[in-house]
Amino acid sequence: MIMTSQLVCCVYQTPKVGKSIVEDLSAKLRGHVKIVGQRLAELEAGPVEADYFIVPSSRAAQIVKKLRPQSRTMISGYTLNFQNLPKLLAIGSGTNCLVVAGSQETAEDAVRMLKEFGFNWLNFDPYWPGKNAQTLEARIAITLGSPHLSPAYVSNIIDLGPRKIDIVTLITLCLDLNLPRQVIDDILTDHVEEITGLGRAYLGLYQESDHDRAYLKVLLDSTKDAIAAFDTNGVIMHSNAFFKRLTEGTNLDFNKFIESPVAAPSVEQIKGKYFVVEKLSVKVQDETDPVGTLLVLRSTEKVSEAEGAVRRVLLAKRHVALHRFSDIIGISPALKKVMETGRKIASSNLTILITGETGTGKELFAHAIHNASLRAEEPFVCAHFAAMPPTLIESELFGYDEGAFTGAKKGGHPGYFEQAHKGSIFLDEIGDASLSFQSHLLRVLEDKRVMRVGGNYPIPIDVRLIAATNQDLETLVRQGRFREDLLYRLNVIPISLPPLRSRIEDIPILARRFLELEDRSKNRRFSPEVLEYLQNYSWPGNIRQLGSVVKYMAHTSESEALKIEDLPPGLTIKSTESLRTNEMTKASNDNRYLVFLILDILVLFQKSRKTAGKKVFMARAKEKNLGVSDHQMRKLLHELNDEGLIRVGSTSQGTVITDKGLNLLLSLSDKLEDSSYQNGRSASSIS
Repeated sequence: MIMTSQLVCCVYQTPKVGKSIVEDLSAKLRGHVKIVGQRLAELEAGPVEADYFIVPSSRAAQIVKKLRPQSRTMISGYTLNFQNLPKLLAIGSGTNCLVVAGSQETAEDAVRMLKEFGFNWLNFDPYWPGKNAQTLEARIAITLGSPHLSPAYVSNIIDLGPRKIDIVTLITLCLDLNLPRQVIDDILTDHVEEITGLGRAYLGLYQESDHDRAYLKVLLDSTKDAIAAFDTNGVIMHSNAFFKRLTEGTNLDFNKFIESPVAAPSVEQIKGKYFVVEKLSVKVQDETDPVGTLLVLRSTEKVSEAEGAVRRVLLAKRHVALHRFSDIIGISPALKKVMETGRKIASSNLTILITGETGTGKELFAHAIHNASLRAEEPFVCAHFAAMPPTLIESELFGYDEGAFTGAKKGGHPGYFEQAHKGSIFLDEIGDASLSFQSHLLRVLEDKRVMRVGGNYPIPIDVRLIAATNQDLETLVRQGRFREDLLYRLNVIPISLPPLRSRIEDIPILARRFLELEDRSKNRRFSPEVLEYLQNYSWPGNIRQLGSVVKYMAHTSESEALKIEDLPPGLTIKSTESLRTNEMTKASNDNRYLVFLILDILVLFQKSRKTAGKKVFMARAKEKNLGVSDHQMRKLLHELNDEGLIRVGSTSQGTVITDKGLNLLLSLSDKLEDSSYQNGRSASSIS
C-alpha cells in the first residue's frame, strides 16, 4: 500500500479541463501523491491547503505565492492529446480549420503545436470566444475539449479532448517531490508509446492520399535516425534521406532483422560506425496481423548522448559529493602534504588508491578530489564493500538485466558503474573484495565497458575510479587474497593518509570543531589538561574516535570547561613515550623486528659517524631473512619519519635516529625475545 503524504493542487480554467488533468495526473503518478483541483476564478478567494501548486499562468503563480508562500509553485507546460491526433489525418490537403479554445493564448498555442507536429498541409486559424469568425472561411473546427465554443456555422467538429500536462512538467514534478525512479521510468515509457502509436497511425494511413505521403516524408526526414518501412514481402515502401545515405553502396541484408522475432535491439556496424537497430511491427487498427515492418537505425553516439542526459537528470539528486578540500581541517605538515598531492591530481582522470588506517578520512578525501576535478558536476557514487553482502556485490556494482535472477526488477537495474557515468566511483574497503569480483573489476578498468549480470552486450562507461583501503594490499597479494595485476591498475596515484597520532597539532583544532557541532551555545570549552591529554593519546580509531569521544563529553558533562574526569571510561594513557611505543608495536606488529633493525643500524652507524640509507637497511634485512620489498621499505621509512622516530635526509646526509626513536628502540629491545636480531649490539647498551 502506497502512503501519500504530499498534496498537489492543479489550477484549471474550466471544470472539464480540470477533471481531465486531475485524472490524468493521478494515473501517471500511481497514487504516490494526492491530486486535487481548483478553478482559476476561485484562486483569489484563497488557494486550497496544498504542498505544491501546478498553475496555468504567471498571474496564477503570483496569487499562490502571495497567499501560500510556504507552498512550491510551477507554471505548467501543456501538449495536445496524442491519442486523438490521428483524427486529423483524414482531412484533405489545404482545408481551412478553426482551432477553438477558451482564450486567445491557448488557441494560438494549439496552432503552434499542430504545426510542430507536422500538420502543415492544413490551414489553421485560431479562434476564441469574442473573435469575429464570419471572415474565416472554415469548414472544420478543431476543439480542445470544448466543442460548444465553436461558431454555429461550422458543423464539422473534431474534438481532440482537453490538453494534457507535458512531459517536461511531469518529470520536473517527480524530481521536485522526490518520487521513486520507477514512476519516472513509467511516465517516460508511456510517453514513448504515445509517440510511437502516432507514428504507426501515420504509417498505417500511408497510401491514403498525397498529403499523407508528403507529411510522412517531412516527418521521417526531420529525424536524426535512419528509418525505413518494409511491406510484408520485405520490399522497402519508404525510407528517409538519412537511411538512403547510410545504406548507399552497402550490401546489408535487412531480411535478417525483418524475419527475426521482435527482441532486444541489436548493434550493426555500417561504414565504420555502430548503430542500434530496432524493429517495430506495423499494424492497422482492429487488425491482428502486421502490415509491414519499421526499422530504426540509431547511432550509438546519439544513444550515448541521450542516455547521458537522462542519467544526469535522474541521478543528479542522488549521487553527489558532499565535501571539499576546504572542509578538511588541520594545520599539520603531514596533512598539508597529502592535501597538496590531492589537489594536484584531482584534475586528472587517473585512478587513485587512498590508503590509511580506519577513521583517517579516506572517503572525505575521495569526495574532495571529485569536487576539485573536471567531473565535479557529474555523479559521485560510493560503494562500500564491507556493507554489501558478497552475493549482491556484482549485481550492485555492474547491474543486472531483467530475469537475471529470482527477484530481479522488471526492466533490469543499472549498477553503480553505469550510474557513475561521466563522474567518479568510490570503492571503499577494496581489500575486502572477492577474487571473483576483482577479476571482473580488472576487465572493466581495461575495457571501459561493463556487462550486466544476465546481460548480452557490454555497456560503454566513462568513469574515474577512486579506491580506498585500510589494509596492506601487497601483503594480501603475497597471501593470495588480492590480484597483483589489479593492484598495479589501482595504485596509479597512491595517497597515504597520516594517522591522527602523526597530526598532534590538529587534535585541538578538530576537538574544538567537534564540540562546536555538538554544543550550539558555543560557550563550552576544553580545559588545558584535557587538550594535553587528547594530544598524548594514540587514537587507534583516529578522527572518527576523536569525534565520538567529544560527543560523549558534550552530552554527558554539564561543565562549561570539560575536564579529565569528563572523558569516557577506558580512555587511559600511561606516558607519552610509552603510549607511542605501544601504538607503534600494535600498528606495526608484523614489522617490529624490521623497525628494531632499522633503528639499531642507525645507532651503530651514527656512533661510527657513517650514514645509512634504504640500501643498507634492505641488505641487512635480507641477511636476517626478513622478506620486504623496496616499496614496503620506503613506506615504512616514511611512517617512521612521520612518527618523528627518524629523520630522513638526502643521500649524502643519510637517515638519523631521533631521541624519540632511541626511546622506542630501548622499549623494543626489552620486548623482543629473539636476541639474534641484536647481534650482540643490544639497544640496552646504548649510552
